[in-house]
Amino acid sequence: MAIEKTWSNEGQQIIRGRQYIVDESGTIAVQKDDGTKLADLSKDGFTFSETSGLRRIRIGAHPTDGHVIEAISDPGIDVINELSS
Repeated sequence: MAIEKTWSNEGQQIIRGRQYIVDESGTIAVQKDDGTKLADLSKDGFTFSETSGLRRIRIGAHPTDGHVIEAISDPGIDVINELSS
């Protein structure tokens, strides 16, 4: 069973969503109401996405060999897909 918290952020753009912990994996995720994942923190590291859901920042284990990285992709490019290729 996940622990959930509903939140909203009022700034230049209003974003409503939820923050939850997935018991099985220990992942903490932040998700918009429409289901788009904005961020997650897991045993492998931290991944941050644009409001569109495109993953842009990765701090933690490299997806292919596990060494520690800090990576920011170019606009329009998914950082995990780029690192995996």
